[in-house]
Amino acid sequence: MDRENKVQQFVAQLEANPYDLAPMGRLERAFAGKERWEELVLLLEHRAGQVDSRDAAARLYLEAARMAGARLNDVDRSLELLTHSLAVGEDTLVSVEAYLFQLALQQDGEQLLTFFVEAVEHGEDEIYKSRLYQRMGCILEDFMGDMEEADNAYKWALQFDPANVLALWSRQLLAKKESAWARFAELLVEEIERSDDPAEQAEQSITLGEIYRDYLDSADAASQCFDYALELDPQNERARGALGIGTHDFEVNGLSLDQATQAQNHPPDQGEEDRPMTMELDEAMLYDGDAQSAAAPPPVPEVVGFQVDDEEDDDDFDGQFSVD
Repeated sequence: MDRENKVQQFVAQLEANPYDLAPMGRLERAFAGKERWEELVLLLEHRAGQVDSRDAAARLYLEAARMAGARLNDVDRSLELLTHSLAVGEDTLVSVEAYLFQLALQQDGEQLLTFFVEAVEHGEDEIYKSRLYQRMGCILEDFMGDMEEADNAYKWALQFDPANVLALWSRQLLAKKESAWARFAELLVEEIERSDDPAEQAEQSITLGEIYRDYLDSADAASQCFDYALELDPQNERARGALGIGTHDFEVNGLSLDQATQAQNHPPDQGEEDRPMTMELDEAMLYDGDAQSAAAPPPVPEVVGFQVDDEEDDDDFDGQFSVD
């Protein structure tokens, strides 16, 4: 699926369920590579004016406001979009989040903290509280520059709802921003273990391998990650490139990958017994004709020998914030 189709799919998912923030996280990932934030803000604002659902319109305006403030540093534009979100989404749960961001942009730290605590105390369920903590983490990180408290907020979001992938992604991005590579690697392993999507597992395994190779100086761990990605997706160009394997080098049942794919899509007319064997993703793959065992899953940094300093202050981790 090309990038444009992915974007449309994520927007449709966000509109269908304004309270599932995972599609927004995927949208950010799609635009982050080229930092096309202006394009994302315009897309969200345009869609907000087209949808019928008040909740969906409020969500789209809110996300556009957050991007304008956090990524474009355009406070006036962000406040204008938040005004639209609050007007359209009056008396919806989205309005609580919008008001949090409005207070942050107005730099009213005391009122922000008071409103946040009240919102959490009156939260209907743990999933909603998890979302509020994730949003508070964004505010602490993007608008107040308090990275330690932001990470604490993301941790609490995951304690309330371990399935909150946006909070996990937020911790990953924060670790990357702080060049905390061992912590970033550990969080990537956590995402890979949680995911049930082989394509996402493969892509994150490659990213993890690049972290081991480029920042943690562990070629063996990196190779294990690339091997695992290639087992999940034998045609993955990133994994093949990282391992120095071309399509002519990668063999399945004695055929190159290109030959095996062609044989599968265009089998000859002769009898079944004479046809080349087709690719089976769950079978052992062959490199240069030599059988290999199934690739091991990506290793955890602590197993490789890296100290993850993420949990050293757990005794003081009480979920309380001090917003100046």
